[in-house]
Amino acid sequence: MLFKELMELNFLKESEVLTTCPLKNRMNNITFIDSPDGNQWIKKGDFVLTTGYFASGTNDWEERFYMFIKGVIDRKGFGLGVKIGRHIPYLPKEVQLYAIKNNFPILKLNNGIAWSDFLWEITHALSKAKDDEIHQLNTIYEKFHNHMKEKGDIHQLAKVLYSIIKIPLTIYFKKMNVRIDYPEQPNHTINLDYLISTAFYGISNQIQIVKYEQTLFTIKWINEKNSLEGGIFVWSDSAELTPKIKIAVEQAAIIANLEVENQNIIKTIEQRHLNDFILELINNSFETKHYVQNKMNYFDFEIANNYRLLLINIEHNEGISKKSLINQVKSIQNLVLNKVLIGQNYDNNLIIIIPEDIFELTKRELLNFLDKKFPTININCGASRPYALPELPKAQREAKIALRISKENRLQENHITFSNFEHLNIERIMFSESTTEEAQNIYKETLHKVIEYDKYHKTELLNTLHFYFECNLNVEMTGERLFIHKNTVRYRLKSISSLLNVNLDSLNTIILLKIAFTYIYFNELY
Repeated sequence: MLFKELMELNFLKESEVLTTCPLKNRMNNITFIDSPDGNQWIKKGDFVLTTGYFASGTNDWEERFYMFIKGVIDRKGFGLGVKIGRHIPYLPKEVQLYAIKNNFPILKLNNGIAWSDFLWEITHALSKAKDDEIHQLNTIYEKFHNHMKEKGDIHQLAKVLYSIIKIPLTIYFKKMNVRIDYPEQPNHTINLDYLISTAFYGISNQIQIVKYEQTLFTIKWINEKNSLEGGIFVWSDSAELTPKIKIAVEQAAIIANLEVENQNIIKTIEQRHLNDFILELINNSFETKHYVQNKMNYFDFEIANNYRLLLINIEHNEGISKKSLINQVKSIQNLVLNKVLIGQNYDNNLIIIIPEDIFELTKRELLNFLDKKFPTININCGASRPYALPELPKAQREAKIALRISKENRLQENHITFSNFEHLNIERIMFSESTTEEAQNIYKETLHKVIEYDKYHKTELLNTLHFYFECNLNVEMTGERLFIHKNTVRYRLKSISSLLNVNLDSLNTIILLKIAFTYIYFNELY
């Protein structure tokens, strides 16, 4: 029962308020006390009736009455009703000022009305108020029960909540990118992303009343497994929330949380299927190119011409949930989720398959995120060269080699190391799982193309390159060995350089070609 409702009762209409009128204060119970230590048994919200008899008949009655009132206020009593003129002649000034300071109402009751009449009327009113409250609560629960029974969505949930509290509200989920304003968008410009991201005023399971940018509102955070997902924002201009409003908001939050949990389960299943598909792609275990295209369409991914595969290893990441880490990566603001495939391999490395045209931008966003998220943890990254979807097993092999090099890098001071396979040379052999296999790959990328070119064009490029190496890169000696002019040698070397898109004056190129020749010799391909 509110104070203003108390003052409307018949036997209290003639009462005089001696201190303050906190109209929205709520009374929970009524009790009669006429002993000096009776305030020790006061409960929060109790309305105390007294004659003041315990303080009368002594010279220090004012001090004793003051201590009694102080005890009632300390125990968060609702207020005091006292008959003045019988045992205490007046309300002491000190008591009055202390009560006003603490917003504590003291009523001067009508001496002509029996205590039993006061007690009966107030008790009856409290009982009726509780019955009304129970009826309201049953109505609230019934509305939410019907909502769930009809499998209503978040928009309908907002509508149900508004029908109860009659205050504009917003239900917002950051990760799901869902915002429902009901009945219309509020006229303030508060950034809900900022509130969610910074857990404004701290995360709490309690309803919080806050003031931000001159706007007073209520927040009920929505948490799912200790992860802040969003919140229900009630745009009230009052700091007072009735029990009905609080219960309605709490019930709405429970249902909203169930929706988040349901969506997270769906996302987990989808991610598991996506992860299986990613592993199929990079392990060459899919059936046909048509199968890959259908799968990409199923997951609603745009198909690009070429992709780079990025492997990310976070050291000592036992305490980091796989699902949580993938979800956090997917929440990066500038990540193009319908183009970038994100999963995890059996070594707990993040697998990120990125279209070539957005690789640099995506890489930068990822590294910035990891730097801020794990500022003290060593993070190793390895990227492949670009490949079409059916050739991603090659990309995986390259990314693995680049990742191993990042892990072995002892010179870089940054806690994040990044290696790109296309910048590697002799390291490809040193850090490969199979040196023979890597030598074969180097051969296929270089001398095999030269051999095929010679067959088709009836040229002698491979033979020229062979003698060029035999002559220690001396053009004139090569010409003498082949009985051709040195300019012809230069022309053929230039053709090889153009064919392979390499610089034959680079020591790194020479080393790779030497490895390729070694592979040819040992396998009797030349």
